[in-house]
Amino acid sequence: MRFAYPRSDCTIELPYESARIGDSLPAVRDATIARLEPVARATVRLDLSLAPAADGSPGAEFDAGQVVALQLPGRAWKRVYSLANTANWEGSLEFYIRLQPDGLFSTYLTDTAAVGDALIVHGPQGAFGLRENGMRPRWFVGGGTGIAPLLSMLRRMAEWGDPQPARLYAGFNDEDEVFGTDLFDELAAELPDFTVEICLWKPTPGNWAGYVGTPVDALTRDLVSQQPATPDVYVCGPPALIDTATDALTAHGVPASQIFSKRITAN
Repeated sequence: MRFAYPRSDCTIELPYESARIGDSLPAVRDATIARLEPVARATVRLDLSLAPAADGSPGAEFDAGQVVALQLPGRAWKRVYSLANTANWEGSLEFYIRLQPDGLFSTYLTDTAAVGDALIVHGPQGAFGLRENGMRPRWFVGGGTGIAPLLSMLRRMAEWGDPQPARLYAGFNDEDEVFGTDLFDELAAELPDFTVEICLWKPTPGNWAGYVGTPVDALTRDLVSQQPATPDVYVCGPPALIDTATDALTAHGVPASQIFSKRITAN
């Protein structure tokens, strides 16, 4: 590990507003499981219903793109997941979770969890989210459950009536891993200029009529013919996806100030 030490006075610029910097621990809320169901191979949808906050507020307040940590009562460990819905008065939280072999929380979801079970929610946290940068197009690149925070951002755009053109590149290994198509259809009906491309890396031969390749492959194809307005691009997925997407965007002239990313690792 390498460390850097300042040798004189310096100024540090962070990619988010100072209001995001807190001086206290994340909020802690009790919650119960409201919905738990498989949506694809090794992926489940988990919905939680929050208990009222200490001030009596029942709502779920967070920024699109943020995460929370989930904890089982009586257990010390926590697992961090991105929210897929938007802030709401009902206290609802929506997640899409990849089940990891022998993962502590994955094993709980697979073997034990049931509607009505209690969980503890820590957060929200994180600075990955939409930037208000005028009317530039917004492109979203996600791999697997990395599309969850991108769904949150797109849903927020729909709720606020944002007019920017938006594209989503949703990447999966094969057709059995695809989820969210109903949500994509809802977004297409609500956003005035939205397109989605589902990208399969290794589909079953003869069983897939859509795009074959990674979401970065599709992104690169479209960067070649992009409009004069260079898009803001939001990328979420495993480290390899982040790195290849960043390289492609940089090679095609997208400034670093217009690239926003969040890495997803096994959890």
